[in-house]
Amino acid sequence: SADSPQIVRHAFIEQLNLGLDWYTSTKILCEKFDHNAFTHQRNGTNHLKPNSLLIKNRIKEWFKTKWNSARRTSSKLTFYNLIKDELCYEPYLQLRDHKKAKTLAWLRTSSHRLNVETGRYGTRNTSIHRRVCDFCSSGDKDTLELLFNLPTTQPIIENEEHFLADCPKYQQLRDDRGMELRELLRVKNFREIFDERYILETSNFVFKLFKMRFDIT
Repeated sequence: SADSPQIVRHAFIEQLNLGLDWYTSTKILCEKFDHNAFTHQRNGTNHLKPNSLLIKNRIKEWFKTKWNSARRTSSKLTFYNLIKDELCYEPYLQLRDHKKAKTLAWLRTSSHRLNVETGRYGTRNTSIHRRVCDFCSSGDKDTLELLFNLPTTQPIIENEEHFLADCPKYQQLRDDRGMELRELLRVKNFREIFDERYILETSNFVFKLFKMRFDIT
């Protein structure tokens, strides 16, 4: 309506005069990312005059630095770091099937129930046998723990790499993929399978993997 600019102006003045949350938070951001955001007026008052483009770019750089630091220092994000080293929009976010997009998000961020993750928790979270693939390893956990103490024994961990490319339980699902995706899985080029060219087929494949592993619907 014609009164909208006036209403906004009065709301802003109220925020300014009373030091309310929105104005205070905006002021802190402006001061943090644009040191010249406040100009001193002749009457001694401070006037907020931020450079919005400068602030936007500096916030992006600040967030990118925080993102890089967080992902590189997290022991949980091994697979995520393998497939992503640039802060950018991901093709899987455009998928119309939200269930499949959600499944890809689980896999990419290790927010799933594969043993490599569930084995991190509990009173015996340092025991490597809690993270092994149940299909590829003996069901006798005590025997496994003894074996893994030997220097020549390499446990088969149920992690994202094993789940996608190695575990024989899902071999038929891999064989049913197209030739290009099968080859990417064979050479373990996991970053490429999330490319726009393959994302639809990858989403179908990963959803079927999770459905077979966890009986999701």
